[in-house]
Amino acid sequence: MTKKSFIILVLSALVLSTLSFFFMKRTIGNYNIYENSVGSKVFDNFNISKIDKIIISRPKLGNIILQKISGIWCVNNLFNYPADSSKITELLKETARLQILQTVKANNKELEHLDLQDTSFNDNKPYKIEFINNKNKTLYSILIGKLRFKSIDKKSQYPLGRYIKVSSQNNVFFTDTLFNEVNYSVNNWLNNVFISIDNVKQIQLFIKNKRQWQLARKSIQNPLTLMNIKNRMINKEHITKITNTLKNLKFLSIANNKTSPIITGIKNSFKLSILTFDNIRYNIYIGNSTDNARYVKFEIIPINKAHLNDKERIFLDKQRQFENWLYLININRLKPLISSEDEFIKSSNTGKMPTGSYTYPIS
Repeated sequence: MTKKSFIILVLSALVLSTLSFFFMKRTIGNYNIYENSVGSKVFDNFNISKIDKIIISRPKLGNIILQKISGIWCVNNLFNYPADSSKITELLKETARLQILQTVKANNKELEHLDLQDTSFNDNKPYKIEFINNKNKTLYSILIGKLRFKSIDKKSQYPLGRYIKVSSQNNVFFTDTLFNEVNYSVNNWLNNVFISIDNVKQIQLFIKNKRQWQLARKSIQNPLTLMNIKNRMINKEHITKITNTLKNLKFLSIANNKTSPIITGIKNSFKLSILTFDNIRYNIYIGNSTDNARYVKFEIIPINKAHLNDKERIFLDKQRQFENWLYLININRLKPLISSEDEFIKSSNTGKMPTGSYTYPIS
């Protein structure tokens, strides 16, 4: 063998060794990407701080869009009303710690069986959760498949986990995370902290600017009483029902603030005016009904804003944030607030509460 041939042979061996090394490294890298080991995380670098938008795609039910606006999570579908940040935080945290319990190599038929076949011709598309940054780039995407159950006996079972598939992986993963969030309705994502009215001094109900009744008291220690009624037995439980309703107001959903006044009936139907010992007047405009709810709008007026201390100003600002929205509140919850004057009067025959009335508002 000549010296030249020997050098060529050595160089060839070095080239082959280098190529083999890179090929093996690439193979191992692909294995790590697509064949994650059991017990490892699905996402090694899930960065919660970079996520500003979440889209939950639900075939046949419509998408839910949660978006961070000026640092506050909002429900885009419902006019950017503030979202329940605790639910969003929990979704982000459970996705960050998502762990593989089993890897499954699945063909198209098996993917369809697991509800993970994401194709345009398939009517039974999987739910999808996309996590997006402030530049509208999808950082992480998860297809949500079937739950796996364990039977306790012939009649009962409980979920062990769920099959999922992520865009950067070839295989299906089985995890112990249930992702129940995909079953939430858009209203479930709303921040349900709501206005609460206490320390009531006076309540008046108006219908088209004509007062129907008035409750009042001189001090917070006294009970509220129906004004301008003499020699009649007052149904005190009905008054309690009204004050408890004001303390425990809840809403079903949010309506479009731009909805025509003809449709909403706001300011043309009922007006409940409440004055509190905190020197705040609450005007609640209760409009027309739609399905099982009525349109409701709030107006909050400080009686003497200049004399409020810092604590009172903070409280007022928190209350006034509810002025910006048009709410849908359950019809039955509102019934005590728009009741007639006759419902305050006890029957002289029985002295019993009318059938179907409650001391506390319905839940």
